[in-house]
Amino acid sequence: MQPISLYSIKPFLPSAGRPLQKTGGLSFYYFIVIMSENCLFCKIIKGEIPSKKIYEDDDVFAFYDIAPQAPVHFLVVPKRHISTIMDMQPTDCELVGKMLYRAQIIAKELGIEESGARFVFNCKADAGQTVFHIHLHVLGGQVMGWPPFPKD
Repeated sequence: MQPISLYSIKPFLPSAGRPLQKTGGLSFYYFIVIMSENCLFCKIIKGEIPSKKIYEDDDVFAFYDIAPQAPVHFLVVPKRHISTIMDMQPTDCELVGKMLYRAQIIAKELGIEESGARFVFNCKADAGQTVFHIHLHVLGGQVMGWPPFPKD
């Protein structure tokens, strides 16, 4: 198991959080965002490794792929470290939905709404996942073929 560190504490929704304290009848819920010390994307999010950032908020971070496979190729990652899609929990559904929503907004801003785009999550080594922190690839700006894997 990789070592983790606390990255931030922020208010979170009561349905997914845990009450830590009550003050004046109000419950305060917090979500602890953990990041892996050895994860490339966690280091990019923290600013330890440079990236060409497109967007950032409290939950997600978007940046251009360092080795683009299409004229437009960017990634959207959650700030919370989740290794693979197979590691998602029910409480992660809103976060992954936010990743998809933000990705389509960025795709529109980058001019690939009309021609179309490919939205891809690779999960584990056989599917081509090389960084074990979930991330959504968005590719566009060219006609793409199918299937997206080499033939034997």
